[in-house]
Amino acid sequence: MSVKPILFNCEMVRAILEGRKTVTRRLIRPRYKPDECGFQVITRCDTGERIYVEKFDEWEVGFENPRYVNPPYQVGDTLYVRETWRPYKDGYLYKATCNDDWDGLWKPSIHMPKDAARIWLRVKEVRIEKLQEITKKQAGAEGVSYETDNSGLMRISQFIKLWNSTLAADDLEEYGWKANPWVWVIEFERCEKPRENAKKIYTEQKVSIQK
Repeated sequence: MSVKPILFNCEMVRAILEGRKTVTRRLIRPRYKPDECGFQVITRCDTGERIYVEKFDEWEVGFENPRYVNPPYQVGDTLYVRETWRPYKDGYLYKATCNDDWDGLWKPSIHMPKDAARIWLRVKEVRIEKLQEITKKQAGAEGVSYETDNSGLMRISQFIKLWNSTLAADDLEEYGWKANPWVWVIEFERCEKPRENAKKIYTEQKVSIQK
């Protein structure tokens, strides 16, 4: 099994820390844009312990020229969360849980090194779905806020906003909620970080920052 990075924004980092987020959905990008080839067909395939998808586009006439795509993560993989951060003394600070009025620059999550990670996850399940197949329970597990009437409808509504907010404006028509794209569904649980990556990490809610 592999150790791989995964990116989350501050809102989702807080949801993971609070135990509200245990699943994430990631887009399965088609080989071509929908306006170039019509819809794409995806079939889930399992080979031993590995999962991948087989997909082709309408004009290719069957699976004569299929594309086999592995998910970004496999069951059993260990993930370290990349989040917005900055060095501090001999450790690190994280924007998601830092309440100080820091007006300096934060480093983007994509540049976060593995030894700065404070959140570690283990992949429990990987599957593919259409985006709109998400259930009310799954929407809650995505880390969205809960409504008070227990109907679950607000969870779906908030998940739609969450999903669309992760896309560029130019991608909404092709990959937004209404487009109902295929997605990887990756379920995970918190786990301990490997000992070789242990390092003193500052996670205090309030620290004195020298400006």
